[in-house]
Amino acid sequence: MPGTGRQATTEELTAAHFADFVAEAHGGRRPFPWQQALLDRILTDGRWPDVIDVPTGLGKTTVLDVAVFVAALRPDLAPRRTFFVVDRRLVVDEAHEHATAIREALTGTAGPVCRAVADRLRAVGDPGEVLTVARMRGGVTWDRVWLERPDRHAIITGTIDQVGSRLLFRGYGVSEYARSIDAALVGTDSLIVVDEAHLATAFHTTVREAFDLDRWPIARRPVLITMSATNPADDDRPAASDIGTPTVHTISAADLDHPDAGQRLRAGKRLRLVQVDTNRRKAATEVPQVMADLAARLADRGVVAVVANTVARARAVPSPAHAGRSPLRHLLRASGPRAAAAPSPAHAGRSPLQQLAGEPLKSALSVIDPRGSVSIVTCTAAGIRSKRRPSVTGSREPVSIATSAWRPARS
Repeated sequence: MPGTGRQATTEELTAAHFADFVAEAHGGRRPFPWQQALLDRILTDGRWPDVIDVPTGLGKTTVLDVAVFVAALRPDLAPRRTFFVVDRRLVVDEAHEHATAIREALTGTAGPVCRAVADRLRAVGDPGEVLTVARMRGGVTWDRVWLERPDRHAIITGTIDQVGSRLLFRGYGVSEYARSIDAALVGTDSLIVVDEAHLATAFHTTVREAFDLDRWPIARRPVLITMSATNPADDDRPAASDIGTPTVHTISAADLDHPDAGQRLRAGKRLRLVQVDTNRRKAATEVPQVMADLAARLADRGVVAVVANTVARARAVPSPAHAGRSPLRHLLRASGPRAAAAPSPAHAGRSPLQQLAGEPLKSALSVIDPRGSVSIVTCTAAGIRSKRRPSVTGSREPVSIATSAWRPARS
C-alpha cells in the first residue's frame, strides 16, 4: 500500500499517511490492504467492527497500529487504552515487542508521520512519554502502578487471566483497595482486542455479558473486538453492541492480489496422519523417533518444526545425524561463537537454551543460527505459533511441521 510520499504535519495528517506511519515504526514494512481497509472502515462507519476475521500470517497484531492512528485522527473513535489479550504467553510477548516499537517510533526520530501522530496524542501538560506500553503475564514483573497517568494513551498486552481478573475486580496480586482502580482502567475508555478468540470463548462471552449489565455507564464504555483466523459461524457471533448481526472485517481481493499477502494466502498446506504402532511403555521413545525420521525427510524443503505436546517429548526427539543428542542441543552447540558468547543485555543472566525457550520461534532461529541454515527445531505447542508459518521463518520458504498430539497450552 503506497504512502503519500509527503511529510505530514499535525494539521495535514490523514488516513493516507497510515502506510507511512507503519513503515516508519516497523523498519519500512508496509501495511497489507486489509489493514489499510480496517482503518478506512473505522473512519467511515464511525465505529470498530465486532469481529476481525483474517487468515493466519497476515499481521493481525497491526491492529495496534490502527488503534494508535485512529486515536490521532479521530479521538472520538479510539478509546484511550488498548488491551491486546491472548491466552498465549509468547504471543503476548510478541505483541509487546510490536507495541514497544510503536512507542519508540513516537518518542524518537522515526519520521515525520510518527512525529505528527505523537503531537496529536500527547496529553496536555504531560512532558513524559506519548504512549505507555505495559505487559501482564505470568513469569514477568511489572510495576504495581502499571499506568502512571490515566489520561495518557496506552497499549497493554496480557493474558486472559491477568486482564480478565482485573476487569472483574479480582486482579492477581492486586490489593483489596486497588482492585477498583484496575477494574476502572480496564473497564472504561478501553479497546479490548481478544486474539485467538476461538480459544477464549468463555472470556469474551463473560465480558460481553458484564458490559450488557451496565445499563447506565457513567464513563466511556469499552469496545470489545474478537480476532482470530478461526472464527465461529456468523450466526454464533455475538454483536458487541445493540442487537443484530455483528460487523465483520476480513480480507478482500486486494489482499489476494498483493505480492506478499497473496503468496501467503495461496500457500499449500498438506496434512498426513502417521500412526505409530506402539504401547504406553514404549511410546516415550518410539514416538519421538518416528517424529525425528519424518522431520529428517522433510528437512530439504525448509525449516521443519517438530511440535510435541510435552517438554520431555520435545527433548526426546533425536537427531538422526547426532544420535543421543536432541536437535535443540545440537543446534545450540553448532551455532558457533554467537551461542557461546556472553548473553546480550536483553537476555542478561540467561543461557542460550533459556533464551531459546523464552522467545518466539522467529527470534529463536536468529539466536541459534543467524545465517538461517537451521533445518530442524523441536519445541512444545506453546513454543511455536504454527498457524502463522510465514512470520515464523521470516522468509517465503514453506515450513513443514511434524507434530504429535496437540494440546493448547495455558498462558
